[in-house]
Amino acid sequence: MSNTAVPATSYGQFCPMARALELVWERWTLLVVRELLSGSTGFNQIRRGLPAIAKDTLSKRLRQLCASGLVEQHGADTATSYSLTEAGTALAPVLIELAKWSTAWDRRGLQPDHLDPDVLLWDIQRRINFENVPSERTVIEFSLTDRPLGDRSMWLIISNGTAELCTTDGGYDAEIVITTTTETLSRWWIGDLAWSTATRSGDIKVVALRGHRRSLPDWFLGYALL
Repeated sequence: MSNTAVPATSYGQFCPMARALELVWERWTLLVVRELLSGSTGFNQIRRGLPAIAKDTLSKRLRQLCASGLVEQHGADTATSYSLTEAGTALAPVLIELAKWSTAWDRRGLQPDHLDPDVLLWDIQRRINFENVPSERTVIEFSLTDRPLGDRSMWLIISNGTAELCTTDGGYDAEIVITTTTETLSRWWIGDLAWSTATRSGDIKVVALRGHRRSLPDWFLGYALL
């Protein structure tokens, strides 16, 4: 039996899975990778997708990922950005399978503490299929009825191949208003509920001008890891 002391960060095993977990299984680490896979590059963009993470913790995780060769840092100070290396990008199938496993086997389903509308709508705005949206500026209002009345709506402004999530309408009239709950919108986004089923039942209500109602679901690419 070996008497070699095992570092606190090590499982002390030859097993490749154990060695992999030493690199990526600390709290928040894989979610930072998820954010980078989803297109975030800046510190604040990553935090937008992970609002519950402390700044110091995110800084530490990014340093660890860089030291492990999974992430590269570019620039410095306010111009700092991050990208996945080939090794980091190779984690994508792992995250996809983990998400599929959770969808199939997590018996808890969506719990109230999973339902953050800011995180959900941030993910939606970065998964726009710009080939299918109108060429002119289009404003979508998301009205989430489970939120307090004064904090119920957020607006997605799509224009010239960009999408911006806003807390005000920017002075524009919304061509589309989607009224639903955070849970229903979350279930649709992760593929647990079909758009057609939700609209037929009234769980998602859509008011759309210019005939956009039929094409609307095709404007979105869906959750990236499923």
